[in-house]
Amino acid sequence: MINAISINTRVYIAAKAIDFRKRIDGTAAACSQLTGRNPLEGSAFLFINKSRTMIRCYYFDGHGEWLVEKRAAQGKFPWWAKDKAPESLEPTLVNLLFRGAAPTIAIKLSQNSKPKRLKAAA
Repeated sequence: MINAISINTRVYIAAKAIDFRKRIDGTAAACSQLTGRNPLEGSAFLFINKSRTMIRCYYFDGHGEWLVEKRAAQGKFPWWAKDKAPESLEPTLVNLLFRGAAPTIAIKLSQNSKPKRLKAAA
């Protein structure tokens, strides 16, 4: 599923934990409640549960809704503090979060991957 998200897909992050007992409809509602975005606009949305033992991605690809979640075998997923989460993240970094990478690493990689402007030759 993570590869189903194209490089042009916007990925929004919900820093506030949600109740994972609410399946696809509850997660779709959380997309609009926590990010103010329409879950059917083609963006992906990342969530964490309260105990930080599970991470979830909701994505609508135009044909149907995807709901992918991963439970940590041990330990917890690192996540942003409520006031420190970025609004969005590059799609290529979603896989890092699902593998348990610290969000600060994903953000640093995101900032370093932006194209640099070349100076014109004089």
